[in-house]
Amino acid sequence: MKPGIYEKLSNAEYHSSSALSRSGVTTLCRRSPLHFWAAHQDPHRKPVEETPALRLGSAVHAYVLEPEVWESDYAVAPRCDRRTKEGKATWASFVEESEGKTVLKREEGAQAVAIGEAVLKHDLARSLVRGGASEVSVFWEDEETGILCRCRPDHLPPSGQVVDLKTTLDASSAFEKSAYNFGYHHQAAWYLYGCRAAGIDCRDFIFVAVEKTYPYAVAIYRASNSLIALGREEVRYAIKYYARCLESGKWPGYMDEGGTGIRSLGPPSWALPRAGDH
Repeated sequence: MKPGIYEKLSNAEYHSSSALSRSGVTTLCRRSPLHFWAAHQDPHRKPVEETPALRLGSAVHAYVLEPEVWESDYAVAPRCDRRTKEGKATWASFVEESEGKTVLKREEGAQAVAIGEAVLKHDLARSLVRGGASEVSVFWEDEETGILCRCRPDHLPPSGQVVDLKTTLDASSAFEKSAYNFGYHHQAAWYLYGCRAAGIDCRDFIFVAVEKTYPYAVAIYRASNSLIALGREEVRYAIKYYARCLESGKWPGYMDEGGTGIRSLGPPSWALPRAGDH
């Protein structure tokens, strides 16, 4: 792919690109170049298996952001007793009609619709995911290393934000902890960097968090300047490390900063004596 903005690129085409992505950045930051190579460049790597959580998240994204994709690419299993003649006929017809589609169990389909409807019934959330463009693929060259990079924002509303839809167990203040654990600060910094490099006017990164269980509560978060600054710092580290690995052809595992291969192991902070304890 060449640097640019692609509005009609399929999800499969986007993920087939070897350009550096946010998930790759998080792997480089949280694990090691060896883990990155194993996940993204090993010619014998196994395809990533779709988990129920990933399948649900993708279904919710389609329902909310790309209704036409929901209609064309997803099929929800019907309620039928496949032990009966009528049930067998109903199921056979469903299998034929859903060929090539992502098939959701009846419970999964109902859950995806309930979550999606919760987002669309939330006034602010609906305003953030309607109008503008969804699932736009953005490719750009890093200004310092020349590395080709990519991102695929969930939605770019006319109001000038990058909007990301997240399904979560808890959309309350606990979302802050899970956001850090999942590397969402990398995502905020990466997407803003990529969109701006491609000439897209975007000022903020907004998370629309929706819970996966009843009553499917919704919360809206704006990535703070400090969160983006932390993400930007780690993103720069990852890009430079990636560039060195590409140049050398070496993808090391866990290393210390001095490069000796021996890491310092100390007690966790909570195990250290505190002032006034003795």
